[in-house]
Amino acid sequence: MRKIVLFFVVFLPFLSLAQTTLEFKTDMGVFNSAWDAQTLLNSMGYIDNNQKQNLLAELDSVNGFLLDVSNVIKFSSNRFSVAFGNHIFGYGLFDKDLVRLGLYGNTNSLGESFNLLPLEAQLIHYSDIEFGYQFDDKFWAGISLIAGHQMLYADFSKLNYNSGQNGEYLSYDLIFEGKESGDWQNYVDSISEINDLDNLYNTLGHGVSMSFEFRESIYNGELALLIQDLGFIRWSENTTHFDISSSEVLLPLEVSDFNNVDTDYYLDKLDSLENLIDPYSKAYTMALPTRFSATFTKPTNNKYFDGITASAFHIFNVFSTPRFSLDFHKNIKKNEFVLGYHFGGLEKNGFQFNYFHKRKNVHYNLFTRELSLLSPSQTLAVHVGLVLKFIF
Repeated sequence: MRKIVLFFVVFLPFLSLAQTTLEFKTDMGVFNSAWDAQTLLNSMGYIDNNQKQNLLAELDSVNGFLLDVSNVIKFSSNRFSVAFGNHIFGYGLFDKDLVRLGLYGNTNSLGESFNLLPLEAQLIHYSDIEFGYQFDDKFWAGISLIAGHQMLYADFSKLNYNSGQNGEYLSYDLIFEGKESGDWQNYVDSISEINDLDNLYNTLGHGVSMSFEFRESIYNGELALLIQDLGFIRWSENTTHFDISSSEVLLPLEVSDFNNVDTDYYLDKLDSLENLIDPYSKAYTMALPTRFSATFTKPTNNKYFDGITASAFHIFNVFSTPRFSLDFHKNIKKNEFVLGYHFGGLEKNGFQFNYFHKRKNVHYNLFTRELSLLSPSQTLAVHVGLVLKFIF
């Protein structure tokens, strides 16, 4: 990672001789497709049956959450650009029946069998330096050199659950695969120690990715297609792997005398499951979460708005359906206001907002994909983005 930063610092003065723009962009968001803030707040502490029902009522058959944080500094000159970025990306998918089992245990599922997939999660932290070139007015391409810092991956490829008709037994059948790069306990401890924050930026993997953008004027509007993060990170030989495959039938624990409870049976089961966890170290190549977006913007002759944009956004192997949105633009002097509505992806449906302000040498852009119009307590996500662009 230090070699990449050093190269970036050495290269920058030569680029600045003909530099035209300097751009700072920060984009931070936490999203979920399950519960709003009010439901979660109501479920703190003791959860009665009504609260359990409310939690389940808001769930789809498959639910998820998404963490997406990106900070980028970009320098552009004529057709060339170079950008340095730091990114944190994480997601998780879980089944509604898994939450149901967690809330009620097996007492609400006697005689039932469940396939509890999907159940998976991923968290990665990496930095990159991107070199871009604008070939013409329509096509741009960039290549990024990547330094991987931390990675955590967990995936159940099989997770079946069954309960006896009268609760006389429980059984499960699972296949689990996990991978970890970095000392996560050390990272958590480093949060409170400013001097130890360098641990968060240790280089534990290397990779490369490509990005492409194509623009075309059609139907009196503009179509833009963008592919980002088409690449991989190869994590080092010290990457820890966990592979577990297990099937068990468990008998209920009968308690007739609290002074004489025989727990040896369950302790033996837990020990046998723990013995299956036999971690080993091996290099691992991970595909980046490739993103694809398509937007079509068209001016309008309407007294209420000046333009309309329809867009679609997709993260491969993360979203089951793309995220779609429709935005309306209104220009007032040097200000542009954009109000829209989105659905799909790993977010609940909701409103979004974008604000642009352009001066001669400075452009501002403030945006959010979670505009809570009713009450902050009803929010389904936390998201804010800011772009500052200086023109020389």
